[in-house]
Amino acid sequence: MSRRSLTTQLAVRLDITRVVTTDAIRDVLRTVVPVNVLPELHQSTFEVVAPDTVETFAGFLRQCTAVGAAAVAVADRLADEHRSVIVEGVHALPGAVTNAFAEHPAKPVVIERLIIQTGVDEHAELLRRRESSEPHRQGQRHLARLDHIRLIQDHLVQQAERAGITAMDGGEASDLTQDIVDEIVQRLDEPAGSA
Repeated sequence: MSRRSLTTQLAVRLDITRVVTTDAIRDVLRTVVPVNVLPELHQSTFEVVAPDTVETFAGFLRQCTAVGAAAVAVADRLADEHRSVIVEGVHALPGAVTNAFAEHPAKPVVIERLIIQTGVDEHAELLRRRESSEPHRQGQRHLARLDHIRLIQDHLVQQAERAGITAMDGGEASDLTQDIVDEIVQRLDEPAGSA
């Protein structure tokens, strides 16, 4: 199951009407940030990975810094208004949202998960399905760069491990939504100041 499908399932289950996707944030930023200022912003995420260089993920991290900061700004505004939101996308680096809201006066409950595709064949099949269900996204380009996409996933898994963020296979949708619901209940039941 794709991240988007999981996000939709979670939003319905938790009755959250605000979903911020980092792809949408990136699209907005592309309209205001010129290509000569931040060229990585104007490329697909898998295109900014340079596996044969010392700084394989430098372009990816520059893209994530810009997009992630904008996504956090939107979530910050919603937290100020005490409104729930789901932030979804590859640009939300593991631990970044938690760190951004650690000192927020509204003390929002922040739950992060890294959704991955463990099997290469399953990952390729997911991209093939996306190619037919979302033709505007030119899924063949994604399939052709599956190796880059897998490199990004491996990098994010390492970051998640360092940040203490759970990585879950996208094929386990029911487990994922239940896991998040359980954590929300647990966090809301904790005495103030114990988190």
